[in-house]
Amino acid sequence: MSTVVAQMLELDWGPRGEVRFQRITTGGRVRETMLGKLRRHGLQTRTLRKRIRREGINVLHMHTCSGASFWRSAADMTTARGSGCATVLHVHGAMFDQFVTGSGRTARRLVRLVLERADAVIALGEHWARAIRACAPRANIRVIPNAVEIPPMSEVGKTGREAGAACRFLLLAKLDAWKGVADLIEAAVILERSGAPFELVLAGPGGSAGSVKAVGAMITARGLSTRVRCVGPLCGAARTEALRHADVLVQPSHHEGMPMSVLEAMSFGKAVVASQVGALPEVVEEGRTGLLVPPQDPAALARAMLRLVHAPELRHRLGDAGRRVIGDRFSLDRWREALIDLYEDLLAERLRRHSCQA
Repeated sequence: MSTVVAQMLELDWGPRGEVRFQRITTGGRVRETMLGKLRRHGLQTRTLRKRIRREGINVLHMHTCSGASFWRSAADMTTARGSGCATVLHVHGAMFDQFVTGSGRTARRLVRLVLERADAVIALGEHWARAIRACAPRANIRVIPNAVEIPPMSEVGKTGREAGAACRFLLLAKLDAWKGVADLIEAAVILERSGAPFELVLAGPGGSAGSVKAVGAMITARGLSTRVRCVGPLCGAARTEALRHADVLVQPSHHEGMPMSVLEAMSFGKAVVASQVGALPEVVEEGRTGLLVPPQDPAALARAMLRLVHAPELRHRLGDAGRRVIGDRFSLDRWREALIDLYEDLLAERLRRHSCQA
């Protein structure tokens, strides 16, 4: 979510609008009680209400996911509606469907009420539109995929290594278990045993799969230290250099929304191996821009990776097609226009309702 928010703030919206940022909830505080969290959020909501009225805000665009994040957004939405502001819920959670189905009956009804009372709900893809519609049939859903800046060809950097050189795989993700970190390490074991020339870099902060140090120890314990490295989080120029240096991005998630790392890699002309979950199949087209595998299947993941190790021409073809797809469907220009169209539709509808009431 933070990447998407940063994109919104950095974009040039032109004369058709202005985007301002309001932090609603700060990060958790050490030993803060639930009462303290509620009190803090109440104060922030009061600030939001004052700002909406003082600055004449027309649309409140809320980024949300599952659990507490969703319920905080529900409270913020109530505040905005009471101030005469149109509301947009932008659902990012990779496990939002599980959040809904795992909730009690009363909670599911409240989720449905919140989604259907929002003026619009943004889904990251058709998969997530169906999931949201299943729990909130009357929600006004708009599919707006994530987007990325497309680097010029001069910055992309084709690896162009000689035949037989090691194929360089890259994972760009928080080291969470549901990101398939353990599956990827098991797949690397299979590749190592096959004698395939490959390298694998795991880049991201520690998560539920372990800290960077713990994952590094896991790699060493599996006898992969000469093939696999866990380098921690990469930002800015270091992240760009990792993408330029890679041949293939690997995204073996168990669940997924629409990961920015996949869009970034494709914008750099890199082939992708990804799990067939969430909105990933709407981005990674099997045999055209990448290879899809079942989630939680290290053997299938290894087979797909091995296929690309031995077929550099296939890697290049998939990568070139992926870069074209990003330019056609997932550019920041298209994303900005889709958001502006949504805001203008909501404001026109609100004006129409007020005219009818008058």
